[in-house]
Amino acid sequence: MTPKISAIVLAAGMSRRMLKINKLLYPPEAPILLRVLDSLPISLLQEVIVVTGHQEEKIRDLLDGKTVKFIHNPHFSSGMASSLRHGASSIAHLTDGVLVCLGDMPDLEQLDYEMIIRAFHDHLVDAVVPTWSGRQGHPVLFGKALFSSLREIVDKDQGAKGILAKLPPSRMKHVLMNSGACLRDYDDPDDFASLSLTKPPT
Repeated sequence: MTPKISAIVLAAGMSRRMLKINKLLYPPEAPILLRVLDSLPISLLQEVIVVTGHQEEKIRDLLDGKTVKFIHNPHFSSGMASSLRHGASSIAHLTDGVLVCLGDMPDLEQLDYEMIIRAFHDHLVDAVVPTWSGRQGHPVLFGKALFSSLREIVDKDQGAKGILAKLPPSRMKHVLMNSGACLRDYDDPDDFASLSLTKPPT
């Protein structure tokens, strides 16, 4: 049986390094959050959950018409862990795995997500982690054995790094990606200076 995969897109952050601009809505002509949503392999996912927080209404307006489930995190200012908890608590009951995606990684292509999902299909592991140049990246796919850990994650875990650190190597699959996009997020104006406004078709 093909595993059922949910995707959580974290879109609650305050973009503190962007000088009062919400980076997920920038640049106006090609917002990076919209690029992330458009790159997800929808046919391989049973649901897409978008966790909102800062400027929730603007995020909802941007994604108007997208087939997504919005979950608001009222504690978004406390950090990523609270958004992970809210998202993980909202996944469908029959989900076998959850792909945790960051809303500020617009360089990932549909093929990148497909490689991670395919690895989860092919290997009996609890987590699939993309890598490039010896470094772990995003998005990470967590199996149902780790759902309770995601729902109970605390701020000191720095996202899900603490969960992965406790996982035996035999229960984790590292996937070498085709580029460094899995390491590249956009945080400040210098990052956006190198962003291409056009994206090659997937």
